[in-house]
Amino acid sequence: MMTHAHPLADDYLRRLDRAARALPRREREELIADIRGHLDAGLPPDAGEAHVRNLLDELGAPEDVVAAASPNRSTARRGAREVIALVLLVSGFPPLLGWLIGVGLLLWSPLWSGRQKLLGILVWPGGYTTLLGIGLVSMSTCGDQSGSPVGVPTECVAAGPSVLTIVASVVLFVAPLVVAAYLYRAAGRRGGA
Repeated sequence: MMTHAHPLADDYLRRLDRAARALPRREREELIADIRGHLDAGLPPDAGEAHVRNLLDELGAPEDVVAAASPNRSTARRGAREVIALVLLVSGFPPLLGWLIGVGLLLWSPLWSGRQKLLGILVWPGGYTTLLGIGLVSMSTCGDQSGSPVGVPTECVAAGPSVLTIVASVVLFVAPLVVAAYLYRAAGRRGGA
């Protein structure tokens, strides 16, 4: 962060940066650059404390500047739309349709940034319902038994899960819950800002 000739201006920019963390990165950078430009233009190198305070008072408190820069975000609150979106994304019930509706609700919500929406979309398509179906199908395999005589019908052999299958299953089960918890908290932080 560029420093100015006066510590009051530096302190103001630090407070503005903290207050603007609720904004998406691009909006935050633009807002801080605009305010920094305003301070550069309005503060001569030999500005006294009274001059700096007057200019900062004209700008208003950093929190008010951020609220004015994002009026739509300040009224949005986490609600049923966000909760239902997360439940449908993770559960995927009814199969595939639930996940698609969850994605639609996720994209419709103003409380998540573009990066957070992409993360939500990457939750296993179809959610747990599809994952459960794939797991049930892959748990049993049919094939030839070694050493079986020719002409003897082959039987379905239940294959025991490998360590890799168990680890992958745990990751695929836990990852959507972690993403949903993160998105739920992110919506609450942005809605409360």
